[in-house]
Amino acid sequence: NPLPKNLAALLSRFNTILVPEMNDGQLVRLIQGKLNIKCKPFNKIKGIPFTAAEIKERALYELKEV
Repeated sequence: NPLPKNLAALLSRFNTILVPEMNDGQLVRLIQGKLNIKCKPFNKIKGIPFTAAEIKERALYELKEV
């Protein structure tokens, strides 16, 4: 099991969980499936890493939606 034992307790303290991934959302599906915690995926499949600005922009957008 690649997930820490206390991950569910840690994540349950937050209203919004954004998961940036450099693939098609495998980690989000793993977290939601094993821990039953809703996450918002942020996927990028272009082969270049996220920039800090991209993550910040998306996080601010998601916070406005709450």
